Amino acid sequence: MAPSHPGEDNSLTEKEEICAYLGTIGITYEQWTPAHEIPKARRQQVLATMLWRKSDRLKSEGGYVAADVESCACDHAGLDAC
Repeated sequence: MAPSHPGEDNSLTEKEEICAYLGTIGITYEQWTPAHEIPKARRQQVLATMLWRKSDRLKSEGGYVAADVESCACDHAGLDAC
């Protein structure tokens, strides 16, 4: 299936579709999964550490000087409504 385009009334649900579409508009999508459960109180610290370790690679591959990161956990309030 071809990637959807902005303005169409549809949703992408499969990771491969999402990655393909975002790639067509110049956005790199990566999903980082920790090797074990992270206590909720430490998630921001762990995310910051992961980003710090991976940001140099991401910036050099894309020629970027900054990176935006979104974080989402299964217990995130309102996640089902998204």
